[in-house]
Amino acid sequence: MLSFLVTRGRIPNLRVYPQTIVKMANSSSLDISGSLRLGPHGLVGRYYPSYANFGPDSKIMVTGDFSIFTGLNLVVSAGAELQLGSGLINYGAEILCSTRITVGEGCWFGPKVVIRDDDEHEIDGRVKTAPIAIGDNVWVAGRATILKGVAVGDGAVVATGAVVTKNVPPRALVAGVPARVIRENVSWRP
Repeated sequence: MLSFLVTRGRIPNLRVYPQTIVKMANSSSLDISGSLRLGPHGLVGRYYPSYANFGPDSKIMVTGDFSIFTGLNLVVSAGAELQLGSGLINYGAEILCSTRITVGEGCWFGPKVVIRDDDEHEIDGRVKTAPIAIGDNVWVAGRATILKGVAVGDGAVVATGAVVTKNVPPRALVAGVPARVIRENVSWRP
């Protein structure tokens, strides 16, 4: 089932850092026109165990330069699609992609962010998975959670600890559990 196991080294346009394990099924595809860095430590100063698993028939596309820092847990399930533009996801991220997750250009994510398009279990007949779309120039602060079926508009800001369960309008600041709009027409700079 696994075509290769990367513990360190370089594959064209993919940089895998120490303590990062990447598993990729034979039938998965990795299309990186920019670059993808998995497991750099940034300002944390040390490498933490990191894991990326690309399941059978999964598709991973990276159009810009994208980094997911150390301590990551990235799972792209069988048949799922992960599209990344440019930006970075700080340390300790958990990204679970069962259907489709799309991240636009110029996006920044704080530490320990959770992005998951799947509930893992069906409850009372509810749909357990739905795609996530994150627009361009979005800032998601630390420990925020973005759940299934959500679209985050261009230029939006998600506050620390917010749990996003509904769509976020462009250039809106959302906060709380569940997240709600607390300001409109915001702008931010990295």
